[in-house]
Amino acid sequence: MLSAEAASRRPGRRRESSAVPRISPLGAGLPGILLLGWSALFLISTSRATRLIPMQGHSFAAGFASLLVTGVLALAGATMVIPLFVPSRWRRRGSDDDYVDIPSGIGLMR
Repeated sequence: MLSAEAASRRPGRRRESSAVPRISPLGAGLPGILLLGWSALFLISTSRATRLIPMQGHSFAAGFASLLVTGVLALAGATMVIPLFVPSRWRRRGSDDDYVDIPSGIGLMR
């Protein structure tokens, strides 16, 4: 009977991959920083922040402006930035195949 490690190294057997493709940890952080910056700009200069809202003639702009005024964009931005400070997002994912256990020359003393 083969162990799980030996079975995974058999020829012809592919390594199982995760269902979600790997993306950068900055994937959600950078848009979150943008939303926080936009909210900070709103606190400093209301007219400049509302002038930067895209598609001014559409209902999209009215909804976006209401999210900006009520602070929901700042909350969404903070929610997107906070996971950047979790250390597990920055660890390399993968198997431990690179790790080789080399026995030391000392061994047990008698």
